[in-house]
Amino acid sequence: MSAALAEIQRVGRRAFVMVESYRNEQELFNLECWALTCRTFLSVDDWLWLFDRSGYRGDYEFIFFE
Repeated sequence: MSAALAEIQRVGRRAFVMVESYRNEQELFNLECWALTCRTFLSVDDWLWLFDRSGYRGDYEFIFFE
């Protein structure tokens, strides 16, 4: 994931990603039911850590399954 974010940052004129995330256990459950083929579920804090670690400075938005 870090490599993909770094590449988006490198080639994008205006980098933007939209990712699925969760803020609580109910949203995690809903996300697990919706995204059957997903391998990794990250919380908002985990995504922010990953953005920082990969050097991603573009815009982002989270999708929540309330």
